[in-house]
Amino acid sequence: MTPPLRFLPCSLIFGLAMAAPPPKSGIDVDAIDKTCKPCDDFWRFANGAWLDKNPIPASRANWGTMSVMAEGNRERLRVILEAAALAKSAPGSNEQKIGDLYGACMDTGRREALGVKPVQAELDQIGKVTTREELKALMVRFLRNGDPVPFGVMGGPDLKDTSRIVANVFVGGTSLPEREYYFRDDERTKKIRDEFVAHVERTLKLGGIDAPGAGKTILAFETEAARVTKTIVERRDPYSRYNKMGLAELNALSPSFDWALVLNTLQVPAGTALIVNDPNVVRHFEKDLAGAPLETWKLWMQWRVLKSAASLLTDALEREDFEFDDRVLSGTKEMLPRWMRCTATVDRSLGDALGEVFVKKHFPPAAKKRMNELVGNVRAALRGELENASWMDPETRKNAIAKLNSFQAKIGYPDRWRDYSKVTIERANLVTSLRSASLSRRAQQLAKIGRPVDRNDWGMTPPTVNAYYSPPMNEIAFPAGILQPPMFDMEADDAANYGAIGAVIGHEMGHGFDDQGSKFDFSGNLKNWWTV
Repeated sequence: MTPPLRFLPCSLIFGLAMAAPPPKSGIDVDAIDKTCKPCDDFWRFANGAWLDKNPIPASRANWGTMSVMAEGNRERLRVILEAAALAKSAPGSNEQKIGDLYGACMDTGRREALGVKPVQAELDQIGKVTTREELKALMVRFLRNGDPVPFGVMGGPDLKDTSRIVANVFVGGTSLPEREYYFRDDERTKKIRDEFVAHVERTLKLGGIDAPGAGKTILAFETEAARVTKTIVERRDPYSRYNKMGLAELNALSPSFDWALVLNTLQVPAGTALIVNDPNVVRHFEKDLAGAPLETWKLWMQWRVLKSAASLLTDALEREDFEFDDRVLSGTKEMLPRWMRCTATVDRSLGDALGEVFVKKHFPPAAKKRMNELVGNVRAALRGELENASWMDPETRKNAIAKLNSFQAKIGYPDRWRDYSKVTIERANLVTSLRSASLSRRAQQLAKIGRPVDRNDWGMTPPTVNAYYSPPMNEIAFPAGILQPPMFDMEADDAANYGAIGAVIGHEMGHGFDDQGSKFDFSGNLKNWWTV
């Protein structure tokens, strides 16, 4: 006869207790300021002690819990990359590539010895241009080789038929972060423009180009380009960015430029539908091709070549880049340690190769399973809210629930890792290696044009401490990097995880119904599904 449970031997009860310890709370009580009354200032009560112990580091413009997580992940990546750099991995393997790229980035001695040689050929080619036709031909060659040009083409979903990938054509030409930096009249912005002028001239001089007055020339050139660019508010309207046309219509916007050659160079299939982000900017590009002084174009292109490679060349160029981009624009006082900068470089360029190792070490299958359960439960809670939303009429409510049910949740890492077999990484040449990675990434993306959307694609690398919602894909994504303590803790109880990563899940789901996401239906198509 089986004894009742209350008569189980003490040794067995003790063994069961040891086998299944209760989860920890997951709440950081050391962050609480117990000297502050919660009813007086709950923010200070909940976070005060953490804030006191965590001043903003000199190498950062801001700091928070996610910053601490990101730094922890960088330490983990450093361990992986230092081991890969020392290993004798098979040539052509992902391990060799991430190790040699990290090693090339860390090799300051070789970078100093090379100086600007990795981009000297490009600078010389620009200097030899004597006609506008030569300028246009050089732009197309630069595009093919992955060098900076004021236009580009990339694949992306057709916003009104997101089942297929089309070609997006964009034209740019500005260096400052936002259009209004060229026009705001407050003292800080005027000082930024003055600093930009000096930054351009110092960069050119460090690159061997002595061009007094180049900074003002380039600022004036870019200001006119910015003048016709959409404002940040206008760019939030997806309808304003959706300008579908064929090659003939693109040629009409800029008749002196050979757009057919551009598309052919990038192997975009003939007859592909084109989405032009901003037709006014294309018209301005045409105007500048005909009217801007040739010497201005040459200075601008040389500036852009040096600017894009500055952090990969000499210490002086890298520091000059930091002084403007980080100190002037963001207020950061010190550069990050080189190993941090180099882990970021490898993550940006070979993110799946590095991410695959990161996931094996720091994101077990059980974590993915539990995160999927959390997402499912938050989705169910939001569905219940929508089902009882009395302010929605029945048709809108039905559409909202259909959209929520259609969210694709991506957890941790892609189902299929990116293929880097065509990427060549040489420890002796950082710039060439990064160009190879960039060209391979572009080729893979352009090859998707005309095909069905690949739902395996991610917008972030696995080690990233962030998350996103994509309206055209109608997907929410949570990289393994953010699924680490304290944001997501396998040893913590559910309350802590719902309060931390659960808030992030809800935040990303909410983007599906905000001023951007609400314009896209359950299939990701740009369509008004809200009834009046």
